[in-house]
Amino acid sequence: MLDNYDLSKVKLVASDLDGTLICGKYNECLVSKRSAKVLQDLEAEGVQIALASGRPPRSMDPVLDLVQLSHPWVLSCNGGMVLDPHERQKILKSFPITRVYAILEKIKNALGDQVCLGVESGALFKCDEGYAAQRGPENMNHHYQQIDRLEDFATDDVEKMVVLHKTWPAEKLYDYIQNQLFVDPEWRSVINITFSNVYFIEISAANVSKGSTLQTLCAENDFAANQIVAFGDMPNDIEMIRFAGLGIAMANAHQDAKKAADYVTLSNMEEGVAVVLEKVLNQIRAKKAAATSSPTQLN
Repeated sequence: MLDNYDLSKVKLVASDLDGTLICGKYNECLVSKRSAKVLQDLEAEGVQIALASGRPPRSMDPVLDLVQLSHPWVLSCNGGMVLDPHERQKILKSFPITRVYAILEKIKNALGDQVCLGVESGALFKCDEGYAAQRGPENMNHHYQQIDRLEDFATDDVEKMVVLHKTWPAEKLYDYIQNQLFVDPEWRSVINITFSNVYFIEISAANVSKGSTLQTLCAENDFAANQIVAFGDMPNDIEMIRFAGLGIAMANAHQDAKKAADYVTLSNMEEGVAVVLEKVLNQIRAKKAAATSSPTQLN
């Protein structure tokens, strides 16, 4: 299937982390030497790298330390927060304060104490008592603030909301929130709901996703869709997979991600990202070698 693509045209590689580039369980930070090397080699050949995750920047930093790239794009909070590789400035796509309370209140009124709430707000994660208990006191560091009142979530702009149900898996909670609670078109114009693991759902502002943010970056940097390869494994990766000229799902991916993909590679545990990127690298190098070689001069 990959034989149908001219991989030498690739100018940008976008990859999800958990379940994709990371060769470990959810929330681990294990990137193989093979994967790191091929990313470094591609960057050296002039290919830009975008690491895209639902994680906030603080949780992406350990992965960045492992891959050791010079100028990566960092798309965190499902595209709600972007770190420019050159200016090193954060670009935020936030909910206005007035919307934050209304959204969380609607969820809390519908599901009561069965749901635990959290929000990413700048460098801080605010969460209620239930979420803090689920996370465990050993994981509540200085980046986390437990709050007691719902209105305290809405004191600052928010890049992403996190909703965890005490008994439902993320997919069941997603179905309820998406298809029963927020069905009004007015709400659909305000929020984007997705999930990236089996534990919780994530809510971003409307039109904020990995895919839409990647599309904006490509437009600003004159990259065509057919110059992009994107990798992912979960529903929050689908828009990114569809936008890329070559959208790739992992063998371990959610079925909806596989349906959206042009190609399914090996699993994250089998270094499926590296397997494809080595082919990309080889074609780029072969094309450059052919362009620089000259015919033998006849005397």
